[in-house]
Amino acid sequence: MAAVLVPLAFFVVCELAARLLPWSWTLAPVARRTPVFGELLVSEFYESDPELLWRLRPHPPTRLSAAPAGGISYTWEVSTKRTRSPALPYEKPPGTYRLLCIGDSVTFGICVQRDETYPARLGAALQSKLRRPVEVINAGVPGYSSVQGLRYLRRELLRYSPDLVVTYFGVNDSLPGTGSLELDPASSSGLAALLNESRFYRSLAAGVVYLRDVFSYAGAESRQQVRLRTSHEAFDAINALCAANGAGVLHVTPVWTSSHRAVVLSAYSYRHEPAVDPSPLLAQRPAGDVMADECHPTSLGHGLIAQAILARLEAETNAPRRGSDPPRDRGAR
Repeated sequence: MAAVLVPLAFFVVCELAARLLPWSWTLAPVARRTPVFGELLVSEFYESDPELLWRLRPHPPTRLSAAPAGGISYTWEVSTKRTRSPALPYEKPPGTYRLLCIGDSVTFGICVQRDETYPARLGAALQSKLRRPVEVINAGVPGYSSVQGLRYLRRELLRYSPDLVVTYFGVNDSLPGTGSLELDPASSSGLAALLNESRFYRSLAAGVVYLRDVFSYAGAESRQQVRLRTSHEAFDAINALCAANGAGVLHVTPVWTSSHRAVVLSAYSYRHEPAVDPSPLLAQRPAGDVMADECHPTSLGHGLIAQAILARLEAETNAPRRGSDPPRDRGAR
């Protein structure tokens, strides 16, 4: 009996400690590599979600310092609809063009103000060209992978009736994980689902992966948070959903200034249609001017990403013009 009670008591004590102590690890799901910006991944900013793993909490404007980015200060704000952009009703006003941007912390805009993000700048540029109202939904969530983006799009975001969906995924897909996300959240075993509810286990798992990252970069697909096959399936599903709902779609290759950028580019450039790659534009400027850290752009970097997306739209024969339909991704069939 003692052989069972002692480990159980130890686990209970550790679980209580994990729930009482303000550790940033404790909200990191099993399939996550590490917490997003450490001290920011706390219950004040995020909450758990059985399908999405975590989601943003509505939050009033709060001044924060992004420690990994050299103390850059910016305002964290999340609307009542859990978007970085102002809350919008699901019903689209007549004559309005809606731009939906889904992605990770870059889309959300870690290190920059809300109006400096590439979704906000792209929306402003489109409104100038279309000469009609353009509404922007910035649905980026720090730490999200393509699988979570697909789930979010399918569950809620298509209710906004977007005309164009821009995706920005890849970095979190390719980072090492303690597990591998699948398209169907129900595919996780009962034990995995149970363990994912334990903050002690999640903290321990995140710590192990963090130490593994410190000593060796895990580029093997078997250790990725999202396997390449699953990532491709997620993009296929995003394309199909957009096509079925009358929305155009563009995929953006993540900017990545570290030595692992080539891995991300080769693995996550969309296979059916070349992704929009903003990196050549950013490479024309000093890295410190366009990147706050190895993957998060500065305000200038966000502006260049928006410029690259707009250039792709203008280059397409069916680029959005006044009174026209949104652009279509030729890979969406």
